[in-house]
Amino acid sequence: ITNVSYSYTDASGTRINDIHGLGLTNVPFFGLTNEIPSFGVTAIPVLLNSNFVYRSAVQRVLQLAANIYDATTNKSSALGKDYPSVFQPLFTRYASGNVFISGYTNRDSVVSASDIFVPIDASALATPVGDQTLPTINIYGVPWIIGAKKGFPNFNEFSLESVVTVTRKLQLTRTNDTSSTAPGGLPMRLTGTNQMYFFSITNYLGIEFWNSYSNAYSAGAEIVVRDTLSTVLTNGALTRSAVSTVSVDTNVGTVWPGAWLNGNIVAGSFKLPLGSKGTADPFLPTSIYRFGTASFGSFVGVDNSYEDYAPMNLPHFGLLLTNRLQVFLLENGHVIDYAHFNGPESQRDLNAELADPNSTGAPAYLWSTNVTSAQVPYGTINQVNVSAGTATLVIPANGGSWESPPSLPQSLRGKAGSIEAYFKAFLAANSLYIFGGKSYTNTEYSVQAPYTPTRTLVSYTSWQANDPLVHYLSSDLNYSGAEPSSALSTGLTKWNGTSPDILPGLGFLNERYKPWGKVYSSVGADNNPYNSSLKDPLMRQSDDWDFPTFKLPTVGWLGRVHRGTPWQTVYLKATNVLTTSGISTWTNWTGNRNRFDATNAAPVQDRLLFDVFTTALNDNATRGQLPINVAAAGTNNSAAGLAAWSALFSGIAVPTNRAGGYAVISPAGGDVANSRLGQIVANINGQRAVFTNLDGVGGSFEHVGDILSVANLTQNSPFLSGQNITNGITDALMEWLPQQTLSLMRVGAQPRFVIYSYGQTLAPSPNGIVTRGTYPGMITNYQVTAETVTRSVVRVEGAPTNAHAVVESYNILPPD
Repeated sequence: ITNVSYSYTDASGTRINDIHGLGLTNVPFFGLTNEIPSFGVTAIPVLLNSNFVYRSAVQRVLQLAANIYDATTNKSSALGKDYPSVFQPLFTRYASGNVFISGYTNRDSVVSASDIFVPIDASALATPVGDQTLPTINIYGVPWIIGAKKGFPNFNEFSLESVVTVTRKLQLTRTNDTSSTAPGGLPMRLTGTNQMYFFSITNYLGIEFWNSYSNAYSAGAEIVVRDTLSTVLTNGALTRSAVSTVSVDTNVGTVWPGAWLNGNIVAGSFKLPLGSKGTADPFLPTSIYRFGTASFGSFVGVDNSYEDYAPMNLPHFGLLLTNRLQVFLLENGHVIDYAHFNGPESQRDLNAELADPNSTGAPAYLWSTNVTSAQVPYGTINQVNVSAGTATLVIPANGGSWESPPSLPQSLRGKAGSIEAYFKAFLAANSLYIFGGKSYTNTEYSVQAPYTPTRTLVSYTSWQANDPLVHYLSSDLNYSGAEPSSALSTGLTKWNGTSPDILPGLGFLNERYKPWGKVYSSVGADNNPYNSSLKDPLMRQSDDWDFPTFKLPTVGWLGRVHRGTPWQTVYLKATNVLTTSGISTWTNWTGNRNRFDATNAAPVQDRLLFDVFTTALNDNATRGQLPINVAAAGTNNSAAGLAAWSALFSGIAVPTNRAGGYAVISPAGGDVANSRLGQIVANINGQRAVFTNLDGVGGSFEHVGDILSVANLTQNSPFLSGQNITNGITDALMEWLPQQTLSLMRVGAQPRFVIYSYGQTLAPSPNGIVTRGTYPGMITNYQVTAETVTRSVVRVEGAPTNAHAVVESYNILPPD
């Protein structure tokens, strides 16, 4: 592997470009030079200087390679099935502490589930111990590469919901001394305000697999789930922690129903190995937080005793969650799907989540933390006022419950307003209250505030596949939004009540599932339902894939191979989503928030493939190819090169509608402007004139795939004009012309020369110097002390009037 550069940010914040992590810095980024650098699988950086550097853009290139391989081979097993190719990365750790992928091994089959090792974090390998090969490990964040094959179920969704419930009970005490002055602005006669906080924390984990195809899967697949969830609750001194593990190994059964029946989703197509509501991890059962005499406090069992002289506000609580997940599907010893993830992870500030906006009584927020001059929180004062009926609850921001005081007269129980009147009398100087025309006296010396606020804080994470074939990195799955038939959204929800919806996305079509048209969504809107630069036209569900098999008839058939981004095959169209819809649209679509990754995984990068691949049997078969820069120099004529392009396109049968009609391309003839071929040639010449390459050179195409920037070859083809682009043109139809002709093109007409230069450093050989006689000092023999070989690629431009040489590349070749 050479010329592949990597970047990372060191501890000081400096951006470092580093080849292989060997200290070769400040070299060009991969993909930003005119030449295509070589790329291999024997030294892919994973951990450099303790920085995890495996990128989603690299993952996509590897995934595409596997998809191309699986689309051009058929590896039927003894059972008659063409299973997907499965490649497990092998790792090497060097004495520097840097970790690389040093190769891949085929893992189509395994002995049992235990044959697949539980992954580790890359950071666990950072301590140098000398060079080591590590053949028996998996690393979180570095996926296995699994070829795209139709007809197999997939891992589809992972959900994590962390539910924190906090309840605050309030007890007031008083005296008969009517001359007493109440502290903190509270009513007269009060002598004490005691609080009691109840906490409970439960985490829920859910896993979903899906057969996204219409046909049932009849193979008796084995689902394996391994998950480790670590939870830490701390207030700086008090720390409560736990590690929970989930391990499930289950057989699905002989029939796994297909996803669709008469256009409707089949519930049985979803398999939920942890149950319809996942599995619960009760980290902290309902407990009372006691402040105690120490600063950190403690959690104790539930009782009815209040803690005297406890602080009014809670200490600062943080909740940390880390998760490590491994899932896979096996069938008769064959791996048909595999994924592992280091996440999701969260760091929650529970005090900030609990807090309401500041209040001084209106509105009566019950969790306001701003205080009176006597340091009494207004949330507590508002609780008193709501209980007394002098303030109104803010709905639905506050949840909670009313409790009838034990001494409330039986005749008043259940009557609206009676509880508030009773409690208000407790605060009054004469303890009297009138209800229903009768007078009553509250004789209690201590009473619990009848309204008890409860805040349920729900942190919900849902990792969902959009395209079922793209689910190997967390960025592939990252979903943000609402769930069907639920008030729960991803992120934080302050739930009104104590029983939130639990993992509402399980067993339903993913809200992130957005094929062409997104006709199956129940919540939210797809802002790009018919955007052919994001998804393949008419690709409405997994059944619609039409991957090639065996050898490709032309290199353009790569356009039918899945490219590793949602609902897209290799991109042969002209539109650059990074400049039209904007990079934010593309990053949201792929989940790659890192712009470097998103840019390098953009569809237009596929154009470089056509400098690499050919379907020619040998070099002689390429001699008749047409230079894509034909007639480009020295003319602004839109019909330049028309005869040459006519020779290339004429005779090609072009589909003109979905029903199967074809048109045969005819030469442009004399009426160039009204000829459909003439329009294509004019578009080629016009686009080439304004085209700018990555090296800044304009006015010519430098790669075969640059011809794909010509819109009239695909989306704007004159052979498709007047047709229903939204619902009538498949991706294969839209990309038909480049699919048929890319094998007939080469880069340009400029001559290129490859120059090898050999150099030697010589020194006199032993006994090779004449020491006496007629010619003393003459050297009669030399020995070679050093050698070097260089390879240069030079192209000639501007011929014949202004011929000059341009060095495209210069490399010193390695010793071997």
